[in-house]
Amino acid sequence: MPTIIESSGRYTQMGVRSLILSIAFLRVIGCSSSEKADQIPDEVTGIVVLIGAEPFTKLGLKVPDGKTYILRCELQIAELLRMNQGKRARVHVRGTELAPEGAVLLIESALIVQHSTNE
Repeated sequence: MPTIIESSGRYTQMGVRSLILSIAFLRVIGCSSSEKADQIPDEVTGIVVLIGAEPFTKLGLKVPDGKTYILRCELQIAELLRMNQGKRARVHVRGTELAPEGAVLLIESALIVQHSTNE
């Protein structure tokens, strides 16, 4: 009988160790993802693009470093950006979110700064 108690004690110790390591790992991941969100400046400039296929497209902004962010904004701003696909825009970011598709910028305002990509 003492062997059974000793074995279950080992399993309990292993479970506690696994739990502690898992919590530590999740804290590291949580800190690193919040740091990435903090690195996005208040204003971002890039090319307005559509992401996805019709009828499920989303607005996006392709920035000079090659990343493309999904944009979430009010209807009036979205219409302005959709009408200016392929043009350079500067957006004022009020926050960020993480979606399954990638990073989402919550847009407060937008300004078209270049009339076409050929200029």
